[in-house]
Amino acid sequence: MVHSELSQTERLFCQLETAFQKQVTDFTFHEKEAMFCSFSRATHESNDSLLSCITGSIVFPGFRLCVMFEPRHPRLLTGVLQLHIRFGLRADARAYPIYAVLPYLDPDDFSCYTLSAVTTPEQLEAGMQYLFRAFLRHYDALSRLCGDPERLAQMDKAFCDDVTAYFQDDVFSRCARHPEQLSVFLGWYSDALTRRLCSNAYLLFLLGNFSAARRAYRNRSRYSRLLAHEQRLYAFLQNLLAENRTYTSLPRALWFFVPETAAEKQRTERARSRSLALGAALTYALLCVLTQGAYTVFCRVFAQHHLLVLFPSRAGLFVFALLPALLLCILLRHSFYHWFAGTEEAALLESDHMPGSAVRTWGSRAVITACLVFSLFYANNNIVFDAAGVSDNRAFGIDGSYTRYEQVVLQQTDSQYLLCCGSAEPFVLNRMADSNEIRSRIVPILTRGGSTVQLS
Repeated sequence: MVHSELSQTERLFCQLETAFQKQVTDFTFHEKEAMFCSFSRATHESNDSLLSCITGSIVFPGFRLCVMFEPRHPRLLTGVLQLHIRFGLRADARAYPIYAVLPYLDPDDFSCYTLSAVTTPEQLEAGMQYLFRAFLRHYDALSRLCGDPERLAQMDKAFCDDVTAYFQDDVFSRCARHPEQLSVFLGWYSDALTRRLCSNAYLLFLLGNFSAARRAYRNRSRYSRLLAHEQRLYAFLQNLLAENRTYTSLPRALWFFVPETAAEKQRTERARSRSLALGAALTYALLCVLTQGAYTVFCRVFAQHHLLVLFPSRAGLFVFALLPALLLCILLRHSFYHWFAGTEEAALLESDHMPGSAVRTWGSRAVITACLVFSLFYANNNIVFDAAGVSDNRAFGIDGSYTRYEQVVLQQTDSQYLLCCGSAEPFVLNRMADSNEIRSRIVPILTRGGSTVQLS
């Protein structure tokens, strides 16, 4: 079954690669300004026959258009299609994301040039044709930008400043002697930009929910710095909402990230609702582990006299803790939607068709109640809090004979001697006495009669 799925994936990626090369070749052939095109491809480290990324470079006078497609992005786990621009014809010319060049082509253009969820050859062809049409709209502006070194320098400086602000370090100066390291940093920056262009905040903007998109970007800016394009987009959203305008950033036919059918949407939302219960259960299990760890540290550091026994079977308790946690989350999932889902509560409730019955409901309640009662008895027979502190009885069984004593007194003292030698200062001899002082004061007394004293 695994080999069948793998071969099916390989066939799909081959079809996507063929469709990609055909679109790039056809576009180069039909555009009179295009000089020639070339392709570069990368494969997965674990499977050389599985395509990881393919880039088509189309050479125009003064610059190159780079179309990059990843059939399965390593972070997003979906197909991503995007554009880059390289000014000049040198092989080591820097690749700029199209969003870094747009402010110098058309500052009011906030169209989408990064398409996500591209999974079929038909979607890939439609997406590439859309990107090629968008590129042709900006071709004249790109040609003028190539002939203006001052504006090119401004664009490069703005791009470098954004990269430096993202890493909070001047990576360009640090990697001046090692260009291969700089390419790694620029790859990380490009990957971060791609992931943010596929985030929920940007998808809300594409769907036309400008208020929610602005709120999402505002919340993101509180814990993370917005990239340069995100800052421009946030200001654009502010103006759209202030002027009560609409804006179409991506045609509806290219909303590949939106489920096409109601059944797909229902499955997606149902998976999200179930993942909430599973996430809460895993959180509970993690808390059990952390609690056990904290208790272990407490006993070893602050209560060394306390008997601590860790049974290997206790690891199984964390596994069985998932069952009642899952049942409890399923029973209370509607309350969880209200507490944590916020604006998505209605959508989750509408799509939540988790089958239920009186038998399942009362059965779940019975299991949870039994687990709760068992926990109370378990605490009473193992770890309890009393007036004397914390009692840990896990090392003892419940069967056996005991003898009660009225009183137990423990007296523990250290043996010591007080030596008085004439008018000399008295010397206290105990296990804490200084060894040098013992040699200087005690050994001479012991050797007066000719005895031999050897100290270890």
